[in-house]
Amino acid sequence: MIEKDRREYWSSIIQILIDLSNLIEQLIVYFIVKQESNNNKYEERLFFFVLLIIGLLSNLPSASPYLYIQTIGSISIEFGELLSYLFLLKKSISVFLASFISFSIEVILHSINIIVEYS
Repeated sequence: MIEKDRREYWSSIIQILIDLSNLIEQLIVYFIVKQESNNNKYEERLFFFVLLIIGLLSNLPSASPYLYIQTIGSISIEFGELLSYLFLLKKSISVFLASFISFSIEVILHSINIIVEYS
């Protein structure tokens, strides 16, 4: 029973790190787009709707009781977020780097979470 509690503890910490890295990614991309948009209202609205949709979709995986479904759903949402940043927003190398690095970190954290839960 102690091992299960320890795994749940580490899994919860990793989930918090995943959420924090997602928040940091959104803030970094927001400030990059804000700096490069030069008061372009269309890009600001587009970015707002992308964040709104991602925020709504990010609640769906937690509805499943299975870790694999939660992980696949969360990674799919992160991949969609990466694609939306790359194709909908202003195409710059800084947005690409911030999105890709954050996506990589989140996939690694999800992989670690699966290993912790099922080891």
